[in-house]
Amino acid sequence: MIHYTSGNGNNGALVGADLRFLADRFGNPQSALFLNITSTPTWTLNGAYVSAPRSVKLDFSADFTLSVWVDISSSVTNMDETLISNGNDGVGGAVNLADWCSPPPDAGEDWLQFSWGSGMAIHKAAAPVRDSWWQMTVVRSGTIVSTYRNGSVLTNCVMAAAPVNYPMIWLGRFQPVPSGNENTWPLIGGIDDVRLYNRALSSSEVAQLYALESSRLQFTYTINSDGTATITGYTGSGGVVSIPSSINGVPVVSIGNSAFRYCTNLTEVTVPGSVASIGDQAFLGCLNLAGLTISNGVTHIGQLAFSACWGLTNVSISSSVTNIGSGPFPGCINLLAITVDSANAFYSSVDGVLFDKSQSTLLQCPAAKVGIYSIPSGVTNIGGWAFDGCNGLTGISIPSGVTSIGQSSFSDCYGLTSLSVPASVSQIADFAFGVCTGLTNVLFSGNAPVADSSLFYQATNAIVYYFTSSAEPVAGIGFGKLS
Repeated sequence: MIHYTSGNGNNGALVGADLRFLADRFGNPQSALFLNITSTPTWTLNGAYVSAPRSVKLDFSADFTLSVWVDISSSVTNMDETLISNGNDGVGGAVNLADWCSPPPDAGEDWLQFSWGSGMAIHKAAAPVRDSWWQMTVVRSGTIVSTYRNGSVLTNCVMAAAPVNYPMIWLGRFQPVPSGNENTWPLIGGIDDVRLYNRALSSSEVAQLYALESSRLQFTYTINSDGTATITGYTGSGGVVSIPSSINGVPVVSIGNSAFRYCTNLTEVTVPGSVASIGDQAFLGCLNLAGLTISNGVTHIGQLAFSACWGLTNVSISSSVTNIGSGPFPGCINLLAITVDSANAFYSSVDGVLFDKSQSTLLQCPAAKVGIYSIPSGVTNIGGWAFDGCNGLTGISIPSGVTSIGQSSFSDCYGLTSLSVPASVSQIADFAFGVCTGLTNVLFSGNAPVADSSLFYQATNAIVYYFTSSAEPVAGIGFGKLS
């Protein structure tokens, strides 16, 4: 059964076994109908198709609009294929939207065709697109018929003869006839989102209809167990992008991990408040992303969510955010400040630096900060990637009381030449000082915490100093007491 979403009850029947439910134009598996994909194409192939009763509200002798998304196979040559039909050229007066690929003597012609009326007047529009999804729309307004592909008008013509209404609508083939002309013009390919209107849509409405659908085409997504959607990827042309609040009527509640990773064509992104979660590395490496709006309603920003977004200069975090992963904005080399709404109960900002609400954890220093930065005295934890890419900082003062330094906390701080680590620090994670190529002196005021060789990865000029039992600094390479 094929269901009509209009509520008029004109549900259709699937006929024939040679059909598959395959990925639709959005990439959703098992969501679009592909017809006759294993059959040998012939003009008289009965094959697989959909039939449905024509609603009395749909009058082909008056104004109407037909719209359909199709994916026509390139395996077909020299054979017409029907997209939507109400009748047959053997019974006269039919309305048909088809891909016309003429046999000899007109071999080689390949047109989108809208035909109607007694004698089947033919209106050639343009060559079709094959092996990819596209939208075809036909509008009758008075005596004028207009054809559109992907929301743009192709041609206009005068409808000289009025069509005749027939009881059934056929998708994927012509209506069968008793005898005399058994050509069925079967579709070899995919069909989806068939829309029949009992009025003429304006050109702006046709464009809006395509824009509505094509905007969804930019996003791939999965359906969660609760019926909501998570965006998993982006295939659009970039520029200014608004994350949709719903796709195909399904509410979008999250942006998945790495969904927009390395989408360097993005320049501006708006995340609506209906999207609660932004996943780990969701926008990592979006180098040209210069505008970012995280609307009130977003509750989670994942680890490295906007890492290396070089175009960002300022970021605002609303009061709704309750959870932020490590290093949400590292390596954003032009980021001047992160501002948190004062009403946020979980996070705060001071001088453009991101902290938790109690300001005991420093989560992110904007990478465009320059000079010497003094970490506030109440901080006990320096988060992962907190100072990653802060190349303009020549000095960082770590106060006594800090107990832990997270993964890659100071990585890629090329401008740092020396650093003092207080005796209170008992934990240092991997790569904490990685690629600090200008770092030459590191002084540990107490015993050096246990760490592996990645701590000073590619910081080959660094000499580590720590106090021995005689309380005198001793120079050495790496950790451990010198003999």
